[in-house]
Amino acid sequence: LEFRRVLFRSAPEPVTREKKGIGIADLSADGRALYYTVVVEGTEDEWKDLRTRHADLDYGHGETRFTQVWRLDLESWRAEKIVDENRVIHGLAVSPDQSRVAMITTPDDELIHLEGWSRIDVWNAATRTVETVTPEGWRAAHGSPFGWIEGACWSTDGALAFAVDFDGHPCRIYACEWLGGKAAIRELRRPEGVSVMGPSLAWR
Repeated sequence: LEFRRVLFRSAPEPVTREKKGIGIADLSADGRALYYTVVVEGTEDEWKDLRTRHADLDYGHGETRFTQVWRLDLESWRAEKIVDENRVIHGLAVSPDQSRVAMITTPDDELIHLEGWSRIDVWNAATRTVETVTPEGWRAAHGSPFGWIEGACWSTDGALAFAVDFDGHPCRIYACEWLGGKAAIRELRRPEGVSVMGPSLAWR
């Protein structure tokens, strides 16, 4: 898979050169930058001490395919790695002003970890750091601990919405705003009798 741009009255033109291809991509609102993910091999740190003492043995379930996020400037053609957190990214959304990038992440590439272990991480362009906006314990009020996060999307003024879906429980929707520089999430209550499909979220 590669990302290509389409110019008016021209053939598609490749703009990425990743040997193993790219995963998820999101174009900035002004069309001047492309954000995309690539997969890298990594080994889980929980076995680090044992690997040091017994290098001839394999531990855990083998290599984990972690995800990096890169930003490609579509004017200078310079690519820059912006996120490398030893996490697996399943969703990517760039804020309209490119000040933040929201990611739906899990600790490894096993699909089961989408249910109950997924979280929202946000990269801050000003500080160049990643903040987790769904902290430990935020699932405590859910009917099931095994919800999966999806549908992350930004409003034009920089608020983030996302959904948590479940098997056998209604979908829950959250909004996150940065008040005084700190992320604050709140649940948006559904009207009685209204069902919600998480990935269909959009701001108006």
